[in-house]
Amino acid sequence: MNFFRINLFLISLLLSGAGWGQNENNSPPSSKGAVIVVSVKNPVLFFDSSGIPSLEKIEVGSILFEGSSAESGKNGSLTLLLSNGTLVTMEPETKMKIGLFEQVPFDSGDRVVSDLEGEPSNSKVEIDLDFGALVVKTKKLKRDSSFVIKSPVGTAGVRGTEFQMSQAPGAGVQLDVTESTVAFTPPGGQAVPVSQGQGLDVSSTGAISSRPVNPVVAQNVSARNESASEASGEVSLGSVSEAMTEATATAAEPAGDSSPFDSSTETPEDSSDSMSEEPAPTEEPAPVEEPAPAEEPMTEEPASAEESTEESGESSEPVESTEPSAESDSGESTSAPESEPAAMETELALAEPAAESGSTTSAVADLELPAADTSTVKVDDILEQSPDAKETRKSGKTSAFAQRLSELSLDAAQMENFYALSDSAQNLILEMETPVIVRLLGLVAFGPLSADNLFSYSMETRGLILQLEDSQMLALLEQGIDESLLLASLNASGISASQSGNLPGDPVLSEIQQKVLLLGDELRASGNAEVFEEIQKLNGGVWTEDWIRVAQVGNLVSGKYDFLKDWSSLQPLAGTEALSNPFYSEVSTLYDSLALDQLDGGPDPVVVGGSILSLGSESYNIDSLLGDKSTLLLGATENLSLNGRIIFNSSNTISPRVLVLSGGAIEVGANTSVRSVLGDLVVSARQDVLLQGATLESAREVAVRSLRDLRLSQVILSADSSVRLKAARDLEVDGLQLSQTLPSLIMEATTIRLRNLDFPSATSVQLNSLKGPIDGKYPNFGTAIPASDQIGRVNFIENISSGGNPLFDRPSFDQFGGNISIGKLPQP
Repeated sequence: MNFFRINLFLISLLLSGAGWGQNENNSPPSSKGAVIVVSVKNPVLFFDSSGIPSLEKIEVGSILFEGSSAESGKNGSLTLLLSNGTLVTMEPETKMKIGLFEQVPFDSGDRVVSDLEGEPSNSKVEIDLDFGALVVKTKKLKRDSSFVIKSPVGTAGVRGTEFQMSQAPGAGVQLDVTESTVAFTPPGGQAVPVSQGQGLDVSSTGAISSRPVNPVVAQNVSARNESASEASGEVSLGSVSEAMTEATATAAEPAGDSSPFDSSTETPEDSSDSMSEEPAPTEEPAPVEEPAPAEEPMTEEPASAEESTEESGESSEPVESTEPSAESDSGESTSAPESEPAAMETELALAEPAAESGSTTSAVADLELPAADTSTVKVDDILEQSPDAKETRKSGKTSAFAQRLSELSLDAAQMENFYALSDSAQNLILEMETPVIVRLLGLVAFGPLSADNLFSYSMETRGLILQLEDSQMLALLEQGIDESLLLASLNASGISASQSGNLPGDPVLSEIQQKVLLLGDELRASGNAEVFEEIQKLNGGVWTEDWIRVAQVGNLVSGKYDFLKDWSSLQPLAGTEALSNPFYSEVSTLYDSLALDQLDGGPDPVVVGGSILSLGSESYNIDSLLGDKSTLLLGATENLSLNGRIIFNSSNTISPRVLVLSGGAIEVGANTSVRSVLGDLVVSARQDVLLQGATLESAREVAVRSLRDLRLSQVILSADSSVRLKAARDLEVDGLQLSQTLPSLIMEATTIRLRNLDFPSATSVQLNSLKGPIDGKYPNFGTAIPASDQIGRVNFIENISSGGNPLFDRPSFDQFGGNISIGKLPQP
């Protein structure tokens, strides 16, 4: 079955109006998420779910529950940590409501909030912005999660981003996105993607106009989110999980019970205690008598031949009963066997008429039953006389398995098909209704692969598949299509339209529909079907050329590339579209941090991206990738590895800059050397960077940047212009060789610890730490300095010199350290 046939099937469903955005996991999580106050600057007023102002004291650490609201005054602000890792900051004169927050419980481990790269579990969040401005920083959401902010003039949907959304009372919305992509949907309109660095103005009438992001707003977003991250970073996930438990318990309280916002149940002084107490047990409601469960459908039992003759005097042919199973005097149904003999009675009642009619299609009809009372016949006796039953016994199946199989009246071909299936498929198919089993096993093309694919889907999806015609069903099962894509097309109207009598002879698709189908094929072939699902959630199921391009770029930056093998087939991307893509946010945020350090490549570098990038020993000519640009960004979202002798060559006279970035980890093999022949070389990662025995060379500048710790051990850095080393936390050097003619060396980190380093006497050295110099000039000297006193300082631990002259105390520093300046990190 070729892919054209299944595409034709999907085309027919698409024409019937089926959407692509459905998912079997759309049911809400079973527990509530928690909203934790991490910073509050009064005046801020809180309201319960009824809109009544709360008299309870809300402070840092308090929990806000679903349905509650907050309003900040002229100089007030509020920062909230959501249990999915999202940070929301209310600007002054803002009112918002927690409309919905559901989240699946998660294992917290020993982690803190700052350890989260993405949300810890699936969640569903809706926030209502009445007026004012919200600054938001979300973790990367999982596939089945959603996060939306609603306003009177539209809804913003995100998957993992940073932005500000403002709503003036009675006016429109202003949206400014500083990371990734936000999908904004006006009432009754289509979703509009707003990429990183872009803004959107929406009038009260719904008119939309695009613009660049407001620089003042961008600076505010960065400052607010950095402050919120600092306030929440060390919050343990254990306490976050406990807050979810409390939120879930509170949501489960029956109406009338006290809530954290009910001032009648406690005074403000008691509120802190009440927040940690278990909810009071509620009175158990009186049991309600449930209707009797419906009996499982089964084949009706025909009356025996003797009974038919005695009661009607007519032929002894079996008469199919149309009445429900009789019940005993006690009210219990007699249709289900309670013991093995009872089960045997049912089996024999089914088998005996078939034997008299001369049918040979039933596996049970061939049995030679004893003439004695059939109720006394043993199951083992029956099994010994049935070849099929013997086979089930040999295969280790239970007697229930054999009994069910014997009820089906399968012919030889169907039995052969059945035993060709895997053990798990055999067990699962016997749980289906008899007509369905007979239908499936009667199809020659329904083999082990089709069965395994069928049972890999959920019960709901199986039911939809079985509504298809045989040819369509078999074609679909042969492909093993991803369930989320399948559910996007399988619905009642689509299935009806796909029936052979309703299929159009020559389906005519719009240009967009054709491109969407091709896109789906492309994403499945590359193993990135989740890209389709993520974009589907962002665009609300309405595809445009822009959204198709976002998905195509997402597919490229989600790939895995080995440069030694894939160099000639690499597809460079424009920086504007790669860095604004929601699937490349890990790299784009790292790039933004380099921009603050003046280490970026401008607004539009050439980008070669993937989830995993590997560079081995080779001289890479980057001209074919660069074109007329001056910066090449090689960026991996998860992992980037460098091994061997790597050289970046170019004949470009503009001295291009090469940025080697990882949004996750970076691995540099021992004794690896990386050289940029003409321009700058920048190596950076969001996680720790460890260089051991490595060499980095550049014709102009070498820079190494980590958003965590940076450690150098026996490293050579060679540059004609400058060397810059920067870490967000610790910078540790143990053995560093520099060019004696190096003009400038800059080291910046919260704490700097240096060993075995000789600063060239001709080099201007700037060392900046969190607390800066001691007595306005000096570092710490020697190994005797306690670790607690080293934090935030520049530390000359051992064997530090300048021009070969040891620097071990203040007098030696005064005499030989004239080229070394110790400063304080600039404050945000």
